[in-house]
Amino acid sequence: LAQGAAETAVAYLTRALEEQVDPAVGAEVLVELGLAERRTNGPAAADHLRAGLELLADRSRRCAVALELGRALWFTDRITDALEVFEQAIHELDNRQPDLQELLEAELISSAWWNPQTYPIAEARIAKLDLDALDGGLGSEILCGTMAHYEYRLGLQRERAIELARRALASGNLLASGSVAFLYAVVTLFRSGLLDEAVPIFNQAIAQARRRGDIFNVAFLVMWRGVCQTDRGELRAAVADLREAIDLSVAH
Repeated sequence: LAQGAAETAVAYLTRALEEQVDPAVGAEVLVELGLAERRTNGPAAADHLRAGLELLADRSRRCAVALELGRALWFTDRITDALEVFEQAIHELDNRQPDLQELLEAELISSAWWNPQTYPIAEARIAKLDLDALDGGLGSEILCGTMAHYEYRLGLQRERAIELARRALASGNLLASGSVAFLYAVVTLFRSGLLDEAVPIFNQAIAQARRRGDIFNVAFLVMWRGVCQTDRGELRAAVADLREAIDLSVAH
């Protein structure tokens, strides 16, 4: 899987699951199978992650798997289910692991704010955030990327949006995280007029996503790079990216 052979990993893990009798080991195999399938088959990924989650006893592990399950549900447009998973994990974690708590908060916000019916959930969470008092890990960077996008959409504080986006991207960890917050941060840059700053970041992210066989993120990334290239006037490059995004979305 680390070498980008997601389909091969799925085949091996499916066979391991069929041979497994120990429930504890079986739970972890289900989780690993779901994580591999996130790169090739979103609905199957969600089903296996949920099945594995239900068998896990350790609270921290359950919440970490819930994070991945919620992301898989969001990618497959099961927004209500994703929100339920994130909210349950946040309640279960109860501030015991600040970084994981921030990861879950960020994913909950960005899952909720796309629908008028669920937007109040995001709004209530945003109102409670203090971006100057974050834990400082990946969860903090994902929250900053998420809030950069929020500021850009409000259209009131361009410099604040750019500052949050750069803060989110500074360490480089967000690029490899698989979180939609990476897209939020880079989109904020090019929507703020920083097109030439955004394109190299997209190029690096797409190369990494291809190497790890992360089909869903490749589709998202080339789509948004295509939009960015359109704004730059690079129309041939834009058409190539947008066609690839369509093909990947239809196929997977």
